[in-house]
Amino acid sequence: MSTLAERMQEFSRETGWSIAEIAAIAKVSHSAVSQWMGKGAKEIKSIAKIDSAIYLERASGFSALWLAKGLGPRKAAIQPAAAAMTLEQMLEAIGLALEKAPALEARQGAESMLQTFIANPSANMDVVPLIARRLSGERPLKTGTHSH
Repeated sequence: MSTLAERMQEFSRETGWSIAEIAAIAKVSHSAVSQWMGKGAKEIKSIAKIDSAIYLERASGFSALWLAKGLGPRKAAIQPAAAAMTLEQMLEAIGLALEKAPALEARQGAESMLQTFIANPSANMDVVPLIARRLSGERPLKTGTHSH
């Protein structure tokens, strides 16, 4: 397993983001990110505030759990491709997909998720990839269930 400093250096290299950019996205101080990268007086082993790791995941696609603790896959299951689109582009793409969705159940599920998104777009950006998955006929992943 890699250290936090190794993970953060890899993260910075792959995203091309500076310490200041990472700090702004993670909503922490410049010195906190410096410590995460191993540049402080003491070794930091994990990102204590998971919210910071979640902000980084949403912006980059790197898994919050991998960044914070070194656990699980390096990349998040759902990538933040929608973050590069404008709200107008997202709604247009979703509208076109809704028109073409073959299954009534898929359309209804997507419409329900779309209503959630419209209620608060900035807080529900992660719903957009789920809508796309639903429209493609793929069921959203259920949490807390196991198949045997």
